[in-house]
Amino acid sequence: MYKSALLRLLFNIEPKKDLSIHYYNIGKLYSILPKVKDSLYIEFINYNTNSTSSSCNSNNYSNLELYNNKIDKKPCNQNIYEIFKSNIVDIFTKDLSASEVELKKILTSDPNNKKVTEYYDSLKYFEKMLFIYYQIAFNYNPKLDCSIIPVNFLRSSTTNEPTHSSSITTPNFPIDTVFIENLDSDHIDLDDINKDRQSRNLGSIDSVHLLDTEFQYPLELYPKSYYNRSHTSSLDVFENISNQWTPLFKGDVLGGTFDRMHPGHKVMLTMGSVLTSQYMECGVTDNSILTKKKFSQLIEPLTYRSTKTKNFLQSINPSVNYNMLQLFEPYANTMTSERLECIIISPETLPTANHINKVRTETKLKPLEVYSVSYFESPLQNKEDFKVSSSYLRELDHLKMVAASNSTTTTDLTPNL
Repeated sequence: MYKSALLRLLFNIEPKKDLSIHYYNIGKLYSILPKVKDSLYIEFINYNTNSTSSSCNSNNYSNLELYNNKIDKKPCNQNIYEIFKSNIVDIFTKDLSASEVELKKILTSDPNNKKVTEYYDSLKYFEKMLFIYYQIAFNYNPKLDCSIIPVNFLRSSTTNEPTHSSSITTPNFPIDTVFIENLDSDHIDLDDINKDRQSRNLGSIDSVHLLDTEFQYPLELYPKSYYNRSHTSSLDVFENISNQWTPLFKGDVLGGTFDRMHPGHKVMLTMGSVLTSQYMECGVTDNSILTKKKFSQLIEPLTYRSTKTKNFLQSINPSVNYNMLQLFEPYANTMTSERLECIIISPETLPTANHINKVRTETKLKPLEVYSVSYFESPLQNKEDFKVSSSYLRELDHLKMVAASNSTTTTDLTPNL
């Protein structure tokens, strides 16, 4: 078993494009989860579906039914296929819940929310895709620290040449292994990769591990390894990406406790990071005002939480200037800053966002656009507290500490025979 690993998965930001990649992605993820103990980094590799090559156009099915008719005719792992179908149905065909419908109505009917309204469905699609992959990993092992990094996803706001997809620029510390396809093995050079990482002050990678052949991409989906640096065409599937995301704002803001950073935090931070091109204010709540939280004595120190949060944000969008703030109250600079254009919230903090905008309007400042992420749900928790929370994770740690203490006490009381 590896302590840390990196897995690269093909991803497309356009809904209903190349749905079959998710069958193989989910299969890959399930096949490696038993092999990774502590940290898993998943890089989403955005690829070009607008290539004119037949291999790239052959699987652009416009809806789920067409894809199901296709995959039902070919051998597949039935368990993974059922997971794939249920997750894809959840994204593309399932009706929104009553609370989601109400939230969408509130946000998209606000005349101040022009950009969020225009791109609401695209943002929610990307958010849900993150949720699905995080949820698979979390439900398999809640203690596994999983991070999803969208590679070549953002359209660069600078003139710098974009990082080639063969470069492994995350994480920023050593990693045990990278899982690769058979097709990659002819092109990946660990020495070259580590030289590149060393030049970027990143930790080395110890080894590569071949993925199970059952879930390797077929050539119609993956005609060329993303570790292959040869440029055979201007329409290469990993070059000149046409379907990249352009951040909607120059500055945005979000905040939270970010204790025991879990998938709900990471989705919120990711959405905040891809919504801004230049500047973000990220508030991290000070321990002194968290004493009423459940198991508050187990909350991580502020410096640790703030550093970990900033490191994660920088892995998503390194071109942004992140201003980390120590929060003693919920508003910080949101009522006065002219640099901020959008606030990222969770559903229960919508009243706070409304109050901020009320004050901004009264002081002749432009109201912030509001984007709300959904709750990250997990069947591991009870129905009364369905969303994953730091309190739940602290409770798990508390129970583990109690069990260890009881075990030690029992051992001490055992007589020597």
